[in-house]
Amino acid sequence: MKKFEGLLKSEIRKVERLANKLTGFSDCKVTAYSSMETHPINFDPSVVFVECDCEVCRNYEEPIGFSIHLTIPMFDRRRSWVKANK
Repeated sequence: MKKFEGLLKSEIRKVERLANKLTGFSDCKVTAYSSMETHPINFDPSVVFVECDCEVCRNYEEPIGFSIHLTIPMFDRRRSWVKANK
């Protein structure tokens, strides 16, 4: 299984789309993120999820007031999901 080396373009777009939808703007961009690997209790020990908290700003300058949480299953990165932390 691959190691987490950074966010993919599709994952960044997913975060930016949610930020644009929740704020009503069209220029929200990911400016920073932190990540942590987790191993869910009910899954096989080889299953790894990466939890990312993303900071999003309007036009790279003005913070939008909340962060967005991205969960990435490393066994299939296409199935990542996002939620807002208000």
